[in-house]
Amino acid sequence: MKTRLLILLMVAGGVPATPASADLPDRLELNYSMLYGNLTAGTSSRTLERQADGSYRHVLHTTPKGMARMFTKAEWFEEGRFRIVENQVRPLSYLKYRVGASKSHRHSAEFDWEKQQIRYSNGNNLPLPPATQDQGSLLFALMLNPPTGTQTHSVNLSSGKKLAAYDYRYVRSEDVDTPAGRFKSIVVQWSPHAPSDDSERVTAWLASDKNHIPVKLVTQEGNKTATMLLQSQKGL
Repeated sequence: MKTRLLILLMVAGGVPATPASADLPDRLELNYSMLYGNLTAGTSSRTLERQADGSYRHVLHTTPKGMARMFTKAEWFEEGRFRIVENQVRPLSYLKYRVGASKSHRHSAEFDWEKQQIRYSNGNNLPLPPATQDQGSLLFALMLNPPTGTQTHSVNLSSGKKLAAYDYRYVRSEDVDTPAGRFKSIVVQWSPHAPSDDSERVTAWLASDKNHIPVKLVTQEGNKTATMLLQSQKGL
């Protein structure tokens, strides 16, 4: 469960409910420390770069540190591409894999919006619902269109091997302290639409004066809590 909880910290979002005026930066780097309880568990770096054809490429690299290395020495990677269409993030491809583990883990998905299909590397083809996001594009969907109001919204979230429904909502506005400074933020929460006993609940603090970058993420699974805190950012 501890390893799974660290992996859940990579997930960040849902499809926002209302459009924002700000655009995504041409290049962005976000660096985080990862805590399991009060102990350092790893570091995570996420980058975004606009390509010559107007699409965006994003990469995530997560490395276990401290106590987390007692359970896994594997490093996790995400790679993906998306395009902005009518002010909405539209994923094009997504790949998640790890290195340094005894068992291989490599899953990918291709999003065919013209044929409305998701093609998975495991051979499964699924219908592609409107406004679907993947686990790598979620952060940027939230940044581009942060949710407002009190209504609960739904989003279909694709991993590299399956599709699941999530509910998310705006909770409140508040200041939050991180190693990178204090940020005025909006707080967003999301969880699976059909939760189980071990379902996760994620709370994200999005900096309202910094293009709504996620500056803090807290994942709760049962009585276990994992936290990501922004250490530094480049590009804003």
